[in-house]
Amino acid sequence: MKKNIFALRFFLFFVFLGYGPCAHAFSTWQEKFCPKESEVELVFESSYGKLTYDTSKSADFLKNLSKRKGNEFVFGLTVPNPTVEVNVRTQVKQLLGEACVVPMKVEIFFGYVDPTIYLAEEIKNNTCKRSLVLRHEQTHMQISILALEYFLPQINRLIRKKLVELKPVMVPAKESKIKATSDAMSQMFMDRMDDLAKQFNAFLIQEQNKLDNSANYAFEESICSKKQSF
Repeated sequence: MKKNIFALRFFLFFVFLGYGPCAHAFSTWQEKFCPKESEVELVFESSYGKLTYDTSKSADFLKNLSKRKGNEFVFGLTVPNPTVEVNVRTQVKQLLGEACVVPMKVEIFFGYVDPTIYLAEEIKNNTCKRSLVLRHEQTHMQISILALEYFLPQINRLIRKKLVELKPVMVPAKESKIKATSDAMSQMFMDRMDDLAKQFNAFLIQEQNKLDNSANYAFEESICSKKQSF
């Protein structure tokens, strides 16, 4: 019995004596294998898109597309089509059943894709009304471009602040775990961009409403003679 107690005490002494160096060695290995920080590159792109014109749609179609209510006709509509794309590229290291998912690059696109100016098919060519509607919608597109130029530096700055939250993550070396970790990194930035996109859309609507108001409509209607038809 005494020998067993002595052996137990010796074993515990050995474990407690050796635990500190072993833990330190494991911690050092872990930090080298999966460091707490990593340098992440940000690729931030934008575009005004290639503007196209569509004269094949009816005024009713444009009204439904614009989601306007009431009895007024919609003879022109500008759809800039703001778009957000997010992609987080990672590097995966595997060793002894563990995987380190290291964020390497964040690619973000925020801009317009396939912006379109619609002119209702009911409007006749070479009329004052057609020229007026065209100029009105082109002004809307110019407002959209200026709004984007104003907002882009703010988005860029806020996204760069978000980068510091992106850190390497160690997970079991299973494909499902690795994919889930990479997807979570992308989702983190997608959620942030969704918030910024909502702010941008609210700002854009506010700026566009400066053109779409009863006073400006009355002014534009006065430009064309009442004798000129559609």
